[in-house]
Amino acid sequence: MVEQLKEKLRRYRRAGTVTQMQIARNERRFAAAGSEHPLAPHAVGEVCGQISDLLGPGPAPDVVFVFCSGDQVASAEATLRAVDALLSPRICVGAASTGTLAGAREVEGRSSLSVWAARLGEAVEPVSFDLTSTDAGVVVAGTSELVDATGHLVVVGDPQGLPITGLLTSLAQRAPELKVLGGLAPPVGSRALPLLLEGTAVRTGGMVGVRLAESVPMTTLVAQGCRPVGDPMAVTGTDGTMLTGLAGRKPMDRIRELAQRMDPDDRELASGGLHLGVVVDEHRLAFGHGDFVIRSVMGADVGSGALAMGEPLPLGTTVQFQVRDPTVAEADLAGLAELAGRADAALVFACSRRGVGFFGEPHHDASQLADTTGASAIAGMFCAGEIGPIGGVTRVHSLSAAVALFRDG
Repeated sequence: MVEQLKEKLRRYRRAGTVTQMQIARNERRFAAAGSEHPLAPHAVGEVCGQISDLLGPGPAPDVVFVFCSGDQVASAEATLRAVDALLSPRICVGAASTGTLAGAREVEGRSSLSVWAARLGEAVEPVSFDLTSTDAGVVVAGTSELVDATGHLVVVGDPQGLPITGLLTSLAQRAPELKVLGGLAPPVGSRALPLLLEGTAVRTGGMVGVRLAESVPMTTLVAQGCRPVGDPMAVTGTDGTMLTGLAGRKPMDRIRELAQRMDPDDRELASGGLHLGVVVDEHRLAFGHGDFVIRSVMGADVGSGALAMGEPLPLGTTVQFQVRDPTVAEADLAGLAELAGRADAALVFACSRRGVGFFGEPHHDASQLADTTGASAIAGMFCAGEIGPIGGVTRVHSLSAAVALFRDG
């Protein structure tokens, strides 16, 4: 199978004798394919065969994103070697996950392989951020090369030990015109670790991805899955990552007050877990859906009435409780996709809690993007956190879908 696909690709590339200008004008630049076959050799052969057919004659893709889940995770390194042999990409990155997206389909909790390929020439280059331990703490290496960089970063990261908020702040200071989008890999496999894919190797730690020049026609969107309930409140007490005061009261007391005022529908949504929205722009006089960065409440201390958050919240920050709402999530993605307009390709980083358990139907985000934008080359992964800009600032999100949309020209 591999040798047959290699020969097919050799024929395509021998046929592709047109100039780079003609390729950019006439040849397809993006392709994506997925397979649910549990055996890696069959899955990678199926996917790479589809990619080569879709791209047609011409040069090898410059960049390939690979996402895998289920039984495919154990074979990820062999899959990368096969992708390298069959597609010969200049750059190959990706991640293992609990599920993948390919075309208008989503696969959750079982074996899948999803590959996205693009011909972008010199407009794309690899990036890699590595963690280094020093006496002063953890240092993220690799950001110095991006000073004053522009365009977009599309990245996948290992959230274990990665100071992601600090990294995004550092990038914003070093390269304020650089926009970042991507996702954080969930723990997978027998060792329950986040696994990143780079070249022909599987690695843990840090972050990998690509930088796309401004000349690449790319649009980003972050669709959220929550809406605010109750009233905005100021953070009046914290102890590390514990939220101890909201508008002068214990957070648990505020939740009890909110529950008494909720209508039955909101109370049912809240039973699945309340979240906290952190206001993006403190200068606004009123806040609504889309004005918050969603943060999960990790737990509660019944004795003290405090809430455990994933990160410290500065005193004075305006926050508001949020409920997960599939109707709002659907409308948000549809509205943002319609605003973005037609697209030919998409990379999707969706929260692992946005699947069939949330929407009540399979393939929701993938099919909605395909229907709304017309994109056919769609690929992506389910994430433990999504990265994308809201209000002009790149942040880490939860319960969201961070999407990069591309046009052929």
